[in-house]
Amino acid sequence: MAVDMGRPKLISINVLTTNERQCLRRCLQCIQGQTYPEIEVIVIDNASTDGTAEMLRNEFSHVEVITNSANLGYCKSHNIAIRACRGALVMPLNADVFMEPTFVEAKVKAIEHSPNVGMVEGKLLRIAAPDAELPDKKIIDGTATVVTRARRNFERGQTEPDIGQFDQREFVFGASGAAPLYRREMLDDIRLLGEYFDEDFFIYRDEVDLAWRAQWLGWKCVYTPDAVAYHVRGYAPDKRKKVPKRFRQLQLRNRYLMIVKSASIRNLIRDLHHILWFEIRQWGYVPIFEPHLLRGLAGAIRLLPKMLKKRKIIRKGRRETPDYIHSLFQP
Repeated sequence: MAVDMGRPKLISINVLTTNERQCLRRCLQCIQGQTYPEIEVIVIDNASTDGTAEMLRNEFSHVEVITNSANLGYCKSHNIAIRACRGALVMPLNADVFMEPTFVEAKVKAIEHSPNVGMVEGKLLRIAAPDAELPDKKIIDGTATVVTRARRNFERGQTEPDIGQFDQREFVFGASGAAPLYRREMLDDIRLLGEYFDEDFFIYRDEVDLAWRAQWLGWKCVYTPDAVAYHVRGYAPDKRKKVPKRFRQLQLRNRYLMIVKSASIRNLIRDLHHILWFEIRQWGYVPIFEPHLLRGLAGAIRLLPKMLKKRKIIRKGRRETPDYIHSLFQP
């Protein structure tokens, strides 16, 4: 379904930043260059100390800014912005994402394809630095969030050369947290205990958790190759050793949190051999080479009662079957 450009829906682009002044400037310039006409921009500044506030006042005074006195993390920061923004469509955006001019328009066209499409993913390509030229050799940063039968999640195609292997529109599990597009109707439908993104996650895997909840409630995610942007990737498997230990602990912890919340017992039993094989390898490696990750496991155990409470709410409201959800997992 084509977008009715006579009556375009307002899209709220909520840009989250923490000490990323150079990235943020380029990101906002890309938003200004979008072909889609109805855009509201909100910047959520998580206690930046690099002159971000001054840059916004001097160069982007028309942009609404939410200033937090501390780094509240991805989830709480975006929840604040979602509550504050006015758009029927909402795009939580990382400051290190630089969109091609038709990015927003292509995503809106994709979400208008069907009323049960609540999420849209585009094609994210790697860019080396905030001031780098667009690369001639296209390397994929991600084309969808994939969840495997071992209940691990990945960015589809990450680090592969872009040779057209993901040039078809298709349904996928979920959208990357770097630049997803959500229908507000869906966000309101999946809201859990007043939260869109689960604030217990703080950061990492939160968008996977959101997509899993949305799929249970019958909302679909579509991937469109027509929406292209460039991402200065921070966390990725190929950059793992450079990531602070605390964030790696959150990665491990949050995998267990989302499994407890959203995985059906029936599907866990079906895939038990995949899950056990991964767990045996992981816990043979962690105590020897990354014992600090045991803190992530301890964190998951501490939050177990809260996750079980949330699980009951999700189970009570789900509209899809375990068989359908299982069909979304990759081998």
